[in-house]
Amino acid sequence: MVQNTILKNIYGLLFLLSVFLLLIVAENIVERAYASASIVINEVMYDPQGTDTGYEWIELYNPLSIAISLNNWKIQTAGVTFSDTAILGNIEIPAHTYITICESKVPNCTSYVAKLSIQNGGSESDGLQILDSKGNVVDTVIYDSPNTNNLTKENGLIIDSAESATPSESGKSIGRKNHIDTDNSYNDFYIFEIPTFGIENTASEELAPTGQPPLQLLSLILLFILLVYSDRLIQKIIILIKKINATYKIKSYHK
Repeated sequence: MVQNTILKNIYGLLFLLSVFLLLIVAENIVERAYASASIVINEVMYDPQGTDTGYEWIELYNPLSIAISLNNWKIQTAGVTFSDTAILGNIEIPAHTYITICESKVPNCTSYVAKLSIQNGGSESDGLQILDSKGNVVDTVIYDSPNTNNLTKENGLIIDSAESATPSESGKSIGRKNHIDTDNSYNDFYIFEIPTFGIENTASEELAPTGQPPLQLLSLILLFILLVYSDRLIQKIIILIKKINATYKIKSYHK
């Protein structure tokens, strides 16, 4: 009877451990699936001082807690319509990290491509977007107006001209503050007099990454419950073991 009770308590502890491990695995899977909605275009230099060719670059940010492979992801730019300008190679963007994708003459870049061909704005909206290896649009930035070419955002809806980011002048970049993404380029992108290549776009305190799945919080809650409950189980097991030892000693004594 006592041994059965011990086994039940042990099985209960093992069950909770199994659930916790499964939740960790599920969290990892969900985060990877969620990557396509989380990697952001953080800063863009589309009109370098002087000649554009060879000096254009974009900066990406990964707000997730895991590294994401960008292998076979695409960069598209738009004037009249979006079209492929670069296909990324075997690049990995670590968790909470900025990387840069550049043309050949930009020094100290994470990864180089033959060309980006980012439009400079002017009489109507231009755009830039990244697509994952399955062709899903991950992030889009539209700048200048009006959007007479009916350029679309990630959800496929045509972007209202009022949502286009303010265009920058030559030698300046447009970028997010604290990599915040509300899917509204006008609200999200600011003009940076001095581009912040490969680093955070503001010196202020960094905000929590947006778009994070809630499983991390669930994991912490379950871990807390597990720790509390496992401590009680261990105490019960110790008490039961002492009882078994005492029973064994009594039986041995009577023998």
